[in-house]
Amino acid sequence: MMGTKVWARSKEELRKWILSRRSGLSEQEKREWDAALFERIRAAGLHGAGTVYCYAGVRGEAGTGALIDWYLSEGVRVALPRTEIQGQEKRIRFYCIRSRAELVMGRFHIPEPPPGSEPAGDPSAPVLTPGLAFSEELCRLGYGGGFYDRFFESEPFHKRIGICYGFQVVEAMETGPHDRRMDAVAAPDRWIWGSRPGE
Repeated sequence: MMGTKVWARSKEELRKWILSRRSGLSEQEKREWDAALFERIRAAGLHGAGTVYCYAGVRGEAGTGALIDWYLSEGVRVALPRTEIQGQEKRIRFYCIRSRAELVMGRFHIPEPPPGSEPAGDPSAPVLTPGLAFSEELCRLGYGGGFYDRFFESEPFHKRIGICYGFQVVEAMETGPHDRRMDAVAAPDRWIWGSRPGE
């Protein structure tokens, strides 16, 4: 199944379209799609790496709660991002958690590991990456802060795995010089696989 035919003039128009569509999701749709994503990602065997970087979904993002709980039950180290601001520098760093119950509300009202958590420190772990939209060519559209793009620039050896619902996969989108492509994108009904230059 090809991506949604969304021909936005700008990233902002695409963001508005996706946010509007996402806000209209029913609870049943979200439950079904999250369950399908869980099975698809679990079957991919990403946990073989021993550590997985993930995220806590908010405001209608593709849910990761079942994945986080399952990884932890399998003895996989799970790390989530924490937003850190030092002077003019804004970035995310990943810290390990033992349970979702220990997450605290951080900047931008996103659950994150509490202060004192263990730094993840695994530069090759797969990163399950949120996004507003992904293209058939594995481009990613975030919220505009550039946090994940800067993270991937500083730690380039991670496998970048986008997670989204089917309507968030579009045929094409506007990109910039600092935008980082994914290695793969998981949707409830399929995977989109790719490779980086030279691989």
